[in-house]
Amino acid sequence: MSDLLQRLSRFRTAIRNGILFVLVIVLLRPFVEAMAIVDSSHSPTLLDGDRVLVNKVSAILHGPARHDLVIYRSPLQPEIQWLGRVIGLPREHIEVRNGALHVDGKEVAEPYLQEAMFFDYDFPTAEDEYFIVQDRRNACAASFWAGPVPGGMIVGRLDLLFWPPLRIGPVR
Repeated sequence: MSDLLQRLSRFRTAIRNGILFVLVIVLLRPFVEAMAIVDSSHSPTLLDGDRVLVNKVSAILHGPARHDLVIYRSPLQPEIQWLGRVIGLPREHIEVRNGALHVDGKEVAEPYLQEAMFFDYDFPTAEDEYFIVQDRRNACAASFWAGPVPGGMIVGRLDLLFWPPLRIGPVR
């Protein structure tokens, strides 16, 4: 009889834990989402196969800051979520000149870039528009061809890299 009670107790515990797990996932999903990186457009910061947590609350409360990595929907393809780095904020003048980023006429350091940009670009952002690009800009044009992204199309900010274990830490 005690063997049956132990099995029943383990079964109840497994069911309770399963229900709790599902509830936590359902309740947290609107605020935090785990995503896999499936390209190398932000290497070496993020690599193909890395797993990250996306903070959706930050996009709702205060919007992204310059240099944040974000998940967004492109105005040209709103059904697809993209990964990009914010380099331009609302009402700024974005320029690429002599391989360097300039915002409102001032050069902005971008230590995460592996190579200078080999093209020139000039674009102003309007109210509630962000300029979002990839770190490997010479290979991935993003906002340079698609234009700025409205604030309402930003899904969230990448906050934590949690896989692989040897690379766990904040996303910069």
